[in-house]
Amino acid sequence: MEKYYSTIPMDDQISAILKNISKKEIRTMEEVQKRTRDAVHDIFEEFMCYKNNEVNKKLALMELEDYEVIDLGNIHKHDDIIYFKTRYFFNIQLVKGKAINVLSGDRLSVKTSGKIFHVRCKYYFRKLTEEDKIKISLVEAICDNN
Repeated sequence: MEKYYSTIPMDDQISAILKNISKKEIRTMEEVQKRTRDAVHDIFEEFMCYKNNEVNKKLALMELEDYEVIDLGNIHKHDDIIYFKTRYFFNIQLVKGKAINVLSGDRLSVKTSGKIFHVRCKYYFRKLTEEDKIKISLVEAICDNN
């Protein structure tokens, strides 16, 4: 089996990736994690008097390590999504699913455990793709060199 080697020099490949990074994508992993922590804190803040939420918040922060806060308009079909079910405020639960469609009324159609739910949340979290991680690493490398 032949190995594929790009004929484009590595510097040119990196330059091409950097040119394709939009302004909204210029962020560091620290910024992504801070936004995530701030959002989780906002979700749980009023309800930390309930013991379940202390544990749930810690577990959620660990689970969200490879996720970023995302605006509803930037969610695409098949994105891995996490949202929080806050109906039972004394036991706020993290819910994982796949985005199906953005609906009217700021709702998101999500497939979870084989069922489809239409949810409206203050915050949605999308799993970072490998491309996102590479772009973040390149931004961090450039920032460190300046």
